[in-house]
Amino acid sequence: MGEMENTVITYETIYEFLRSEKNKDELQRLNPAFFEDIAHYLAQKEKMLRDSKDKNDVFSQKETRRIEKQLENVRAILSDIYTRREKKIIDMAVNMVRTQSAVVDTSHIHKREKPFFDALLSVLEQYRSSTLKDLLTAKERTSEPKEKVKTPQGTKVEFLEDVDTFIDTDLNEFGPFSPGDAAVIPTEIAQILAGEGKAKIL
Repeated sequence: MGEMENTVITYETIYEFLRSEKNKDELQRLNPAFFEDIAHYLAQKEKMLRDSKDKNDVFSQKETRRIEKQLENVRAILSDIYTRREKKIIDMAVNMVRTQSAVVDTSHIHKREKPFFDALLSVLEQYRSSTLKDLLTAKERTSEPKEKVKTPQGTKVEFLEDVDTFIDTDLNEFGPFSPGDAAVIPTEIAQILAGEGKAKIL
C-alpha cells in the first residue's frame, strides 16, 4: 500500500503503511484526515477496552489482554511512522536549502507537518546564509559582548513529555524540557508540539 488515501483505519492498514514508509525512500502520501482518523480509531479501541474490562468473565479477560496488546503495538507502529517521516522531512529541508532547488517534491508533506517543514527551512536558510557566507568571504568576527536574548512573544505550554533543546526561526534556543515544565515558546512550535501530544497549550 503506497498511500493512505480514503483508507479505513485498521490495525492491518496502519501496519501496511509502516511497511511502505520503511521500504521506500520517498515520503508516503497521507489521507488529509489521517491524524483525525487515527485519533478516532484509538478512541474506539479505548472504549472497547473499557467495555471489556467492565465484564467479568474468562472470555472478556482474554479479549481485554488482546485489545491491550493491540493498542500497545499500534502506538509503537505510529511512533515508528512518525520518526521515519520526521527524518525524511528533515532530509528534504536540508536538501532543498543545500541545493537551492525548488525541484524537491514536497507534495506528500501533510498539512500537520507543513509548519515543521517551513520552520526547518527558515532556520536552515538563515544559518546557511550567515555562517556559510562568513566562511566563504573569510569575514573576521570581532569579539563582541553577548546580548541577552529577549524572550520571544509566543504561547505558554505545559510539556507532557521530555523535549530536547530546539531553536526557533530567530535562532533563539529553548529547552530542554521535562514533563510538567511550563514555558512560553513560539506559537508555531507550540502548535506542532501540541499536535504531537508532547505539550498542551495553557
